[in-house]
Amino acid sequence: IFTIMLGLPVVLLSPTYDSQNPFRGFNWSVITLAFNNACGGLLVALIVKYGDNIIKGFSNALSTVLATILSVPLFGFTTGPSFVVGVFLVIWSSLVYGKIIKFAGEWWNSELKTSWLQAPKISDKCNSDSDVNGLPLQELESGSKENGANE
Repeated sequence: IFTIMLGLPVVLLSPTYDSQNPFRGFNWSVITLAFNNACGGLLVALIVKYGDNIIKGFSNALSTVLATILSVPLFGFTTGPSFVVGVFLVIWSSLVYGKIIKFAGEWWNSELKTSWLQAPKISDKCNSDSDVNGLPLQELESGSKENGANE
Protein backbone atom coordinates (compact mmCIF):
# COMPACT_ATOMS: atom_id res chain seq x y z
CA ILE A 1 0.00 0.00 0.00
CA PHE A 2 2.84 2.36 0.87
CA THR A 3 4.48 1.74 -2.52
CA ILE A 4 1.21 2.41 -4.35
CA MET A 5 0.81 5.74 -2.54
CA LEU A 6 4.32 6.77 -3.56
CA GLY A 7 4.37 5.32 -7.08
CA LEU A 8 0.90 6.15 -8.37
CA PRO A 9 1.36 9.95 -8.48
CA VAL A 10 4.69 9.52 -10.28
CA VAL A 11 3.10 7.29 -12.91
CA LEU A 12 0.05 9.51 -13.41
CA LEU A 13 2.10 12.71 -13.69
CA SER A 14 4.64 11.17 -16.07
CA PRO A 15 4.47 12.56 -19.64
CA THR A 16 4.98 9.07 -21.11
CA TYR A 17 2.05 7.47 -19.23
CA ASP A 18 -0.52 6.01 -21.63
CA SER A 19 -3.95 6.19 -19.98
CA GLN A 20 -5.50 4.08 -22.75
CA ASN A 21 -3.01 1.23 -22.20
CA PRO A 22 -1.54 1.35 -18.68
CA PHE A 23 0.14 -2.06 -19.12
CA ARG A 24 2.06 -1.01 -22.21
CA GLY A 25 5.43 -2.76 -22.26
CA PHE A 26 4.27 -5.66 -20.07
CA ASN A 27 5.17 -8.85 -21.90
CA TRP A 28 5.38 -12.44 -20.65
CA SER A 29 8.89 -12.02 -19.29
CA VAL A 30 7.83 -9.04 -17.15
CA ILE A 31 4.74 -10.88 -15.87
CA THR A 32 6.83 -13.97 -15.10
CA LEU A 33 9.37 -11.84 -13.25
CA ALA A 34 6.64 -10.16 -11.19
CA PHE A 35 5.10 -13.55 -10.37
CA ASN A 36 8.52 -14.94 -9.41
CA ASN A 37 9.19 -12.00 -7.09
CA ALA A 38 5.74 -12.38 -5.50
CA CYS A 39 6.34 -16.09 -4.85
CA GLY A 40 9.78 -15.30 -3.45
CA GLY A 41 8.28 -12.75 -1.10
CA LEU A 42 5.72 -15.27 0.14
CA LEU A 43 8.48 -17.83 0.72
CA VAL A 44 10.48 -15.29 2.71
CA ALA A 45 7.38 -14.55 4.79
CA LEU A 46 6.94 -18.27 5.50
CA ILE A 47 10.56 -18.63 6.56
CA VAL A 48 10.33 -15.58 8.80
CA LYS A 49 7.13 -16.88 10.41
CA TYR A 50 7.98 -20.56 10.82
CA GLY A 51 11.76 -20.71 10.65
CA ASP A 52 14.60 -19.47 12.78
CA ASN A 53 17.61 -17.30 11.99
CA ILE A 54 19.82 -20.27 11.18
CA ILE A 55 17.41 -21.50 8.50
CA LYS A 56 17.28 -17.98 7.06
CA GLY A 57 21.07 -17.93 6.87
CA PHE A 58 21.18 -21.32 5.16
CA SER A 59 18.49 -20.29 2.68
CA ASN A 60 20.45 -17.14 1.79
CA ALA A 61 23.65 -19.13 1.33
CA LEU A 62 21.95 -21.79 -0.79
CA SER A 63 20.22 -19.18 -2.95
CA THR A 64 23.56 -17.47 -3.57
CA VAL A 65 25.11 -20.79 -4.57
CA LEU A 66 22.20 -21.63 -6.86
CA ALA A 67 22.20 -18.19 -8.50
CA THR A 68 25.94 -18.39 -9.12
CA ILE A 69 25.71 -21.90 -10.57
CA LEU A 70 22.91 -20.77 -12.91
CA SER A 71 24.90 -17.66 -13.88
CA VAL A 72 27.78 -19.74 -15.24
CA PRO A 73 25.94 -21.18 -18.29
CA LEU A 74 23.46 -18.33 -18.69
CA PHE A 75 25.77 -15.31 -18.46
CA GLY A 76 29.27 -16.73 -18.80
CA PHE A 77 30.16 -16.03 -15.16
CA THR A 78 33.43 -17.64 -14.08
CA THR A 79 34.16 -19.02 -10.63
CA GLY A 80 37.33 -20.02 -8.86
CA PRO A 81 38.50 -22.63 -6.39
CA SER A 82 37.32 -20.57 -3.44
CA PHE A 83 33.76 -20.73 -4.77
CA VAL A 84 33.95 -24.53 -4.98
CA VAL A 85 35.18 -24.68 -1.38
CA GLY A 86 32.39 -22.32 -0.32
CA VAL A 87 29.75 -24.40 -2.11
CA PHE A 88 31.06 -27.52 -0.41
CA LEU A 89 30.94 -25.85 3.03
CA VAL A 90 27.43 -24.47 2.50
CA ILE A 91 26.02 -27.80 1.34
CA TRP A 92 27.88 -29.76 4.04
CA SER A 93 26.74 -27.48 6.86
CA SER A 94 23.15 -27.52 5.58
CA LEU A 95 23.12 -31.32 5.55
CA VAL A 96 24.66 -31.50 9.02
CA TYR A 97 22.19 -28.96 10.43
CA GLY A 98 19.28 -30.84 8.87
CA LYS A 99 20.58 -34.05 10.49
CA ILE A 100 20.85 -35.76 7.13
CA ILE A 101 24.52 -36.43 7.81
CA LYS A 102 25.21 -37.87 11.25
CA PHE A 103 28.52 -38.29 12.98
CA ALA A 104 29.66 -41.26 15.02
CA GLY A 105 29.07 -40.87 18.72
CA GLU A 106 26.15 -39.95 20.93
CA TRP A 107 27.17 -36.35 21.60
CA TRP A 108 26.88 -35.18 17.97
CA ASN A 109 23.46 -36.72 17.39
CA SER A 110 21.65 -35.76 20.60
CA GLU A 111 20.01 -32.59 21.80
CA LEU A 112 21.60 -30.80 24.71
CA LYS A 113 19.62 -31.19 27.93
CA THR A 114 20.67 -27.80 29.29
CA SER A 115 22.84 -25.12 27.87
CA TRP A 116 25.83 -23.75 29.74
CA LEU A 117 24.21 -20.34 29.30
CA GLN A 118 21.10 -21.33 31.23
CA ALA A 119 20.98 -20.92 34.97
CA PRO A 120 20.39 -24.17 36.85
CA LYS A 121 16.97 -24.74 38.29
CA ILE A 122 16.60 -24.00 41.99
CA SER A 123 15.15 -27.44 42.63
CA ASP A 124 18.29 -29.03 41.12
CA LYS A 125 20.64 -26.86 43.08
CA CYS A 126 19.02 -26.61 46.48
CA ASN A 127 17.79 -29.05 49.01
CA SER A 128 16.34 -28.57 52.47
CA ASP A 129 19.69 -27.81 54.15
CA SER A 130 21.06 -25.33 51.59
CA ASP A 131 20.10 -21.83 50.49
CA VAL A 132 19.34 -20.57 46.99
CA ASN A 133 23.05 -20.42 46.14
CA GLY A 134 23.63 -23.99 47.29
CA LEU A 135 25.45 -22.92 50.45
CA PRO A 136 24.70 -24.78 53.68
CA LEU A 137 22.24 -23.07 55.97
CA GLN A 138 23.32 -22.14 59.46
CA GLU A 139 20.73 -21.93 62.13
CA LEU A 140 20.46 -18.57 63.80
CA GLU A 141 19.73 -18.12 67.45
CA SER A 142 16.28 -16.73 68.09
CA GLY A 143 17.47 -13.67 69.98
CA SER A 144 20.50 -12.72 67.87
CA LYS A 145 20.97 -9.45 65.95
CA GLU A 146 21.09 -11.31 62.62
CA ASN A 147 17.54 -12.40 63.20
CA GLY A 148 16.46 -8.80 63.57
CA ALA A 149 15.34 -9.13 67.20
CA ASN A 150 16.36 -6.48 69.65
CA GLU A 151 17.04 -7.37 73.25
